[in-house]
Amino acid sequence: MTLLTDIDDDLSVFYDIDLGFAENITGPSGTVVAIFDNDYESVEPDEVLIAGANPIIRTQDDDAFSAGDTVTIRTVNYTVVEVQPTGFGETIHELRLA
Repeated sequence: MTLLTDIDDDLSVFYDIDLGFAENITGPSGTVVAIFDNDYESVEPDEVLIAGANPIIRTQDDDAFSAGDTVTIRTVNYTVVEVQPTGFGETIHELRLA
């Protein structure tokens, strides 16, 4: 066993839909299991409030999408605008409404 194998085994728990962390997401090649996060963020530089949602998904590397792909999450279409491999078996995808 290697460290990356151990990490991959640990990640599999988070990608178990029955445990409530992950959900099915439809992409160009079909359905994959991913973790969706649509946190609201706000910053206030120079006393001007800038706020909005920052939707991302996390997938295991084998299920990663490409920039420009359209994915459907809970009946809402998003475009993948940035793909960020973590180097530890996961890929983070920044999304924008399609």
